[in-house]
Amino acid sequence: MRAADYPWGITKAEEDARLAALAGQWPSREYVRTWGAGVGPEADDAVVDAILSRMQMAASPAAVVALEEMNRDGDIRDVLPAIRVPTLVMARDGDPITEPEAVRDLAARIPGARVRLFPGKTHYMGAPWLGIDPEPVYTAIEEFATGSSSPPSGERFLTTIAFFDLVASTVRATELGDRAWKELLDQHYRLAREALTGHRGTEIDSAGDGILATFEGPARAIQCLRAIARSDMELGLRIRAGVHVGEVERAGSAIRGINVHLAARIAAAAAAGEILVSSTVRDLCAGSGIQFGDRGLHALKGIAEPRELLVVVD
Repeated sequence: MRAADYPWGITKAEEDARLAALAGQWPSREYVRTWGAGVGPEADDAVVDAILSRMQMAASPAAVVALEEMNRDGDIRDVLPAIRVPTLVMARDGDPITEPEAVRDLAARIPGARVRLFPGKTHYMGAPWLGIDPEPVYTAIEEFATGSSSPPSGERFLTTIAFFDLVASTVRATELGDRAWKELLDQHYRLAREALTGHRGTEIDSAGDGILATFEGPARAIQCLRAIARSDMELGLRIRAGVHVGEVERAGSAIRGINVHLAARIAAAAAAGEILVSSTVRDLCAGSGIQFGDRGLHALKGIAEPRELLVVVD
């Protein structure tokens, strides 16, 4: 809370208004994008919808109000000087939850703490599903822990990257109710994973209502996504999907790199029921019989230059 020695906090009146809004409308997009989850103004609506759906299933309005009241009453500043280990405090300079000066104030209370502020209008430090490249954060942690950074040591390989998620899932969840929506979502994931197995796809990660997967080739990925789209239509659901081919770096069971972000951005540009692909995918699918329609150049979040996108034609 705001105090004479903490001008970055909020006032009691502001907090009371927030709690009243939570009690009357939970969850809300404002809570997700700003002071609650801090996802930020640049997150796609589909990402916000997925988080809203999870929040709705995770807590009642009364539980959330109680949580925020607990957060309001907490003040750890007096114990920070007791920390006696090397400390790195990291945040983003456009974080919608806290001000950079508040971050610096926290670090100043920890003996010898270092501060790193990264660009970005979100509370998240690394989230590929938000189009955020986590590599600068990983590098900062490595430099802090070891004293130096090293060139990437992970295995790099060429692969087909596919990302898909459900469209308007929050609306359906509201219509069906929590239990029925969970059962429908379970069916969606079961059928999607059966399709992945049948087309020799490898599930890499799932977040919200989306799945990131890799394939041996782009034609196989498109065939798999078509199968998932057909099964979802029978359930009354629709997906949007993106496919790209490029080098990625293996990180345990995960993959990372700019091409992963590019695949997610391509999917985010798709409309309900569409499979969008990069021009690389089109070129590699020559002779497969798959037809594409031109969608022109698109400016994709987090990607330096506009990219030519195409839509798979049924």
